[in-house]
Order: sequence, then C-alpha cells, then structure tokens
Amino acid sequence: MATLATDVLTFDERVKRMDKNGTRTIIEIAAKSNRSLASMMVKSGNETNGNTSVSRKTYPSGTWTSMTEGVGSERSTTEEIWDASGTLEIFSHIPKRYVDGAPDKRAARMQEEAAFIIGLSEEVEDTVFSGDRATNHKEFTGLKQRYNSSTSGDNFGQVVSGGGTGATMTDIFYVGWGERQCSLFFGKNHMGGLQTHDLGVDKVDLDGNGKHIMAYSTHYEWNVGLMVEDYRSIARIANIDATDSTTLTAANIDELMIDAYYRIPSKLQGPGGKWYCNRTVAAQLHKDARNNTQMNLSLDTWEGKQIPHFLGSPIIQTDFLTNTNSNI
Repeated sequence: MATLATDVLTFDERVKRMDKNGTRTIIEIAAKSNRSLASMMVKSGNETNGNTSVSRKTYPSGTWTSMTEGVGSERSTTEEIWDASGTLEIFSHIPKRYVDGAPDKRAARMQEEAAFIIGLSEEVEDTVFSGDRATNHKEFTGLKQRYNSSTSGDNFGQVVSGGGTGATMTDIFYVGWGERQCSLFFGKNHMGGLQTHDLGVDKVDLDGNGKHIMAYSTHYEWNVGLMVEDYRSIARIANIDATDSTTLTAANIDELMIDAYYRIPSKLQGPGGKWYCNRTVAAQLHKDARNNTQMNLSLDTWEGKQIPHFLGSPIIQTDFLTNTNSNI
C-alpha cells in the first residue's frame, strides 16, 4: 500500500500556495463562489481512482500487575477502508465571433467559462453531502449515505435525531476535516482540483442540427472523492423539521448541536471542525448569535466575513442540505 499523504489543505490554502497561473484563477473562482466547498480539506489519494486507508478500531490497554504477576500480550485491531474517486467532465464551446468581438478576449472567455467552473463546483458539493452511486449515479459516496440512520447500521451512533417526522426534514453536519479524519482527495497521478484544457478553435454543431459555427472549446475534468478515515470525526443531526418553529428555536438547536458535538471523541475535536447547514437553519443561528441568546453561539470572522460559530467552529451555509428529507 502506498504511503498516505500528509499535505492536507483546504481549497483556499491550496490557492495561496499555487503559482499565479490559469489553474490558480480557476480554483479561486470555485472557492469564492462556493464557501462550503472552499472550507473542505483536500489531499492526494494513494490509488488511481480511489484511496485505501487503515482505520484503528481498538487500542491495547495494558495490564496492572503486582511484583509476582505475569503480563499477557495484546494487540490493536484495524479495519481497511477503500473510498472511490470519480472524474467529473464537461466541454464548453463559446462562439468565436462573440469572443473576437469583445474588447478583452481573455476576459470574455473567462466570463463565460466561470459559469462552468461554478456549476462543476456545485456538483461536487452536492455529491459530498448527497452522493449515492446506486440511486443518482454519483461516483463517490456522500455523507448522508454514510450516516443514513439514527437507529441502526455501522455509523448510527454518530447520528442525533431531531425528533421530526414526515418529508420536510433537514440536517446539520459536524465534520472534522484533517489528516486521518475526513478529507476530499484526488486519485494518484491526477492533479488536485478542477483542470482545464484549452482545445483551441474548431467547428462545432451546437444545436445538433448539422449546422456548425466556429467556437473556442475547453475541456474540464475534476478527479475527486471523499474519504472518511475515522467515522467518529463526523456527526449528523437528522430529522430536524424545517417547517416547525418549535424545532427551529434557539434552545432546541443548541441542545441538538451539543449532543452532536459530544458524539465526537475529544481527541478528534479540533480546529478542523466545521458545521454545515442550509440557509433556513443558518439564518436562525445567526439571529441567535447576534442576540446573544445562546452562550455556545458567537459571531466571529471566518474568511473575512462575520458568521456564526458554535463552540468555536464556524457554521457554513450550503444549499445542498435541503428541507425535503424524510426522517431516518
């Protein structure tokens, strides 16, 4: 097995370490348009289209002895985990006559291609939370599928139930990003982040009707996966009824988030931890932090903006935790 990488950085941190070239510009657009994705850790995997890691399950505890007692042998136990990565691809075709008629051709191309960069970033973010290869043809498994029950299954102990029923539920996730915890990754021999390939100018049938135009073409590809090396570094609050004003009260959410936080072992509670919720929950938490109604909430600066924090970790809004879940 290949040696595990230790260069675990967020997208924003990777931007700061890159040379000022086209790739940096692309990642900057993705990071600025997608604050949730920009907060996630990224590292290299150890296989071409995946990553194999070893998770420690139990630890030796030793034996208390007297002067005359013998000592037995112990060993730790481990579990091998394989996580898949996939490659997200698309082509863009921008009419040559449009680009050539612009005062700044490079700016005109980047303005059009920014839409592709943002769209692909949102697809990756959606997959991080909701990816399921069996039902929606995503190439890697998202957090909802890994923590999909509050009563049974491998990771149910990390799921806190908000008590709601029906089909208007939402979630809050606590994710401990970091080495040997949770991170995004790119496959071995792939480049980290979204890659672009300028294919130059060629004739393109944009409408599929046999009529061609000359267009600047670009190929985008992004090899990415999600690895959870220690399932205990993540907690999910499920079954939050987004339509129930009582469920969304400050006191209730505060209690649920405390319960979720303490599902994480103390050694995994650290600076890499972040909370994720949708705009409905984020707005309520922001109001509570502003009004100082909950001592665990505060308004602090993260990436240049004042946003709510809970127990010192930033609360980040994502549009891919919806209000349309069924209870689990």
